[in-house]
Amino acid sequence: MSARDNILARLRNATKARKPAPPPGPRPVLAIEPVAAFTTAAIKAAAEVETLGEMSQAVAVVERLCDEAGIANYSVAPALQSLNWPQRAQIGFGQADYPLAVVAPLAGIAETGTLLFRSDADNPTNLLFLPETLVAILPIDTIVTHFEDTLESLRKSTAFPPRAINWVTGPSRTADIEQTIQLGAHGPRRLRILMIQD
Repeated sequence: MSARDNILARLRNATKARKPAPPPGPRPVLAIEPVAAFTTAAIKAAAEVETLGEMSQAVAVVERLCDEAGIANYSVAPALQSLNWPQRAQIGFGQADYPLAVVAPLAGIAETGTLLFRSDADNPTNLLFLPETLVAILPIDTIVTHFEDTLESLRKSTAFPPRAINWVTGPSRTADIEQTIQLGAHGPRRLRILMIQD
């Protein structure tokens, strides 16, 4: 038997013996129900949160935000194209000069107020990083309690495994320069979460 054959045989034998997965680690117990916990944690992370009764109301809120900020054009993730967007909303990949993007997270995490995004044709990743303002439309029935629960959300999604997974907690920030917090260092300066009840 050659050295190569010996190595390959040892590798084959080593992979036969499987150990059981370790039990899950402890998870924090939330003092309040998940939707309220998500809202509290997201606001604490400097996100703005607004609750809407139904998905169709999101378009009017986005339009109001654009009007208030003097934004002429904005990007919308293809996952949200079924809503009645006006002509100034570009469906698809974001433009570098569009100051606002509207996105559809896969889930919200109550534990930290974090949004989970998977990359695919309906959810271009560049929308998460290019605009100054990111608006996330989050149905409350997609809010999970813990980070580990998002793995189940990912497994159930049609495009698993995705090319990229992004977790977003509040606006982009860094303290790299003189330990001073700077917003918008690596992405949006502002995160607005529209929580949909229906």
